[in-house]
Amino acid sequence: MMTLRIAHRGAPYFAPENSLQGFEKALSFSPDMVEMDLRSCRGGHAVVIHDKTINRVTNGKGKVSKLTLEKLRTFRLANGEPIPTFAEALEVLRGRADIKIDVKSRGMEGVVVRALRRMGILRQTIVIAYGRKSLLAFRNEGGASLRTELGGVYAPHRRLRAVSSALKSGATIISANHTLVNAKFVEKCRSRGLDIHAWTVNTKQEADRLRELGVAAIATDRLDII
Repeated sequence: MMTLRIAHRGAPYFAPENSLQGFEKALSFSPDMVEMDLRSCRGGHAVVIHDKTINRVTNGKGKVSKLTLEKLRTFRLANGEPIPTFAEALEVLRGRADIKIDVKSRGMEGVVVRALRRMGILRQTIVIAYGRKSLLAFRNEGGASLRTELGGVYAPHRRLRAVSSALKSGATIISANHTLVNAKFVEKCRSRGLDIHAWTVNTKQEADRLRELGVAAIATDRLDII
């Protein structure tokens, strides 16, 4: 089985994470999929950013959920771009690579699925969600066309629970920190029809280990060496 390469937040080794420039750079490495993070700002608009605040990645400060889209767009990433909207990011990626969306805010299921359906890319997208309620909501909104992935496997004790949660919520993929992935976990998931997508893998040695284990996909900042 071929292990897929996922561009983690675009190409953050070469351009600001979750930037349009980063997505374009990621595409130049021909990944199987490009991943972005999504949050809802004040007013309900979907914007592409990982953190709860804009402090780390822009020249501004404040919580994403407390700032309007108009205010958010006044701040700049390190390359001078504003924080992208969901629609802008989809326009860059549509038809050029499959897309993975790590949905960080609650209650965005309808907004996300409507945008994907409007652009005709529901089948080319995977959505990462946290918790059974959100995963089921995405399944209800997107139907069988939308692939869903259980996020949040970042500690050893979460591995076994993740398998049960994924099966109960209709997810077919488990997102796991690469340090937690071993042969036993891979076999457990595989026996239940689940794939593992491992993050964030930035060395060739670790990528080779995970490929040998049969991990379905690897998310990386270093598409140039992975």
